[in-house]
Amino acid sequence: MRAKLINFIKRKKTGVNRDINGRFAYGSGGLANLKKFNYQRAVPLASVILLVGGLSVYVSLASDGNLWTPGSSGVRLSSRVRTAKDNNNIEYWKFEIPTDQGGRSKYKRAGSLTLTNKAKGTNEYCTTIQNYLGSIRVRWSGADASYSGQKSGSGFKISGKSLYINQPLNQDFCVTADTGKGNLTISIDYLSNASTPITQVAVYKITKNNNGDQDKSEEPKGKVGFTWTQDNIMIPSKSKSEVANIHMYGWGSLWPFIDDAPRSEADSGEILKSRIEKASKDGQEVMITACCAPSTFSTTGKAWDLDSSRVRDDKERLYANRVAEFVSKYPQVKYVQVWNELKGYWDTEHNTWDAESYTRFYNKVYKAVKARRPNVKVSGGYVVFSANSSSSNNALYNGVNIDKRSVEALQYWLDHAHGFDAISLDAFVAPKDFPKIMEYVRKMQRAKDKPIWWAEFYNRPSAASPFTSAGNPYGVAKEIIPSMKKDDILLYWAERKFITDINKLLR
Repeated sequence: MRAKLINFIKRKKTGVNRDINGRFAYGSGGLANLKKFNYQRAVPLASVILLVGGLSVYVSLASDGNLWTPGSSGVRLSSRVRTAKDNNNIEYWKFEIPTDQGGRSKYKRAGSLTLTNKAKGTNEYCTTIQNYLGSIRVRWSGADASYSGQKSGSGFKISGKSLYINQPLNQDFCVTADTGKGNLTISIDYLSNASTPITQVAVYKITKNNNGDQDKSEEPKGKVGFTWTQDNIMIPSKSKSEVANIHMYGWGSLWPFIDDAPRSEADSGEILKSRIEKASKDGQEVMITACCAPSTFSTTGKAWDLDSSRVRDDKERLYANRVAEFVSKYPQVKYVQVWNELKGYWDTEHNTWDAESYTRFYNKVYKAVKARRPNVKVSGGYVVFSANSSSSNNALYNGVNIDKRSVEALQYWLDHAHGFDAISLDAFVAPKDFPKIMEYVRKMQRAKDKPIWWAEFYNRPSAASPFTSAGNPYGVAKEIIPSMKKDDILLYWAERKFITDINKLLR
């Protein structure tokens, strides 16, 4: 697969562009053409997928003992559960369910997984459950398990330690448990007289979030990952990355709806699918950045015009629905980031960002995604904080010299966004200034101390250093990580020209 991607992908190299008006284009580029792959596609009839984050990150950038997948020690299977591979060659635990489901309305056990982790202390175990057909019951038992603030909602009911799902949905459910007090068992039951039989339930992985009961020195410091670009098929599988960010269009991705755009710009989702599969196989959580727009959607009507175009006003709703459609297709997607650096939203007439148009577009994407998958985390704002050569537009914010137009644009979005789970940022400043910006943004009006996702960072030791500066990105990340909080995310822009030694990436 790696050789095919490298041989078939052809890129436009436009370089890194930044001008005095505040327009930024890290890692600009796109695809001129890509030959279609013939991947076999399959969707399980029903699945329960545990896609849980919260891995502790500090100096090591990753933690052991927080992730269990098929083949991992510490997970005991009941007799009716086996390890299998799906059509994407990804291993999962398969719960066998008989096709004969006649008789009285009664729940019967499909199987169970028992986590024998002996770590003491209360932790949160969050589960994203995707149910397509039939009625199922999920039970957590042992280890003093109890629901973590979850209440009954549309399509599901919580009663005691049991979760009843009676319609198709994709929803996060969290329990707290102390495995130092016993094993944690997750059981799946099926309704014996279901009118539409379920043939199987799949569990792909189990993870945990460290809880505040632990010592302060062990509190999670967010997550570190990378943004997939046109050539980071070279990202090592053992890169210690916890999050993989993938653009829907550009930087190696074709628009995943073949009927929406010319064949040179779109496929049926093969590229994105292959990237999601690789990220999942490597134990990474998946983020989708809803950017950019193919020529049929963009304001300029040009293919691969990633830096200066945005979605046309009359195409915003369709674009938003496409994002939601794609995200709902892949339960591996846990995060959605709306747009990239406000590309195409520069108001030349008023010499500032068109924050109003961006926020209107963001709200449509937010609403569409939440309607299909309400527990996917959605972030926006994604403005670049940077000092501008025109001193009249600069101001000091927590000791950092920043173009005030960027701060004003972010504040407008905060004031008018219909909702957000995190705040996306970018910055062209020295690494030592990242923590100062984070402190300031957390206190902005309506920021509500929400998580911060650093959409891009590079292995430059200072703001003045060229993007091709040599070094391990960890040298930069270690200056930022100590100021990160539990749900913050730090993403390395993994483009080949910024990497001198691929084997050092995030190690």
